[in-house]
Amino acid sequence: MDEFLTIQEFAKKMKVHPDTIRKSIMCGYINAFRAGSGKRAPWRIPATEIERLQVMRFERINKGEK
Repeated sequence: MDEFLTIQEFAKKMKVHPDTIRKSIMCGYINAFRAGSGKRAPWRIPATEIERLQVMRFERINKGEK
């Protein structure tokens, strides 16, 4: 079974502010979905996104990008 994280849990694991995660979701940089219906339904992020973003970050560093 897949594990899903809240924005707060994901932000803590990535060591960034939750607003950064929200903005990244809205821009499509992080894959996430709403758990429920309506604008106030909480976001859920697959735990696999942590590894995907860390790989992307590592690749950018190796290419000399920030």
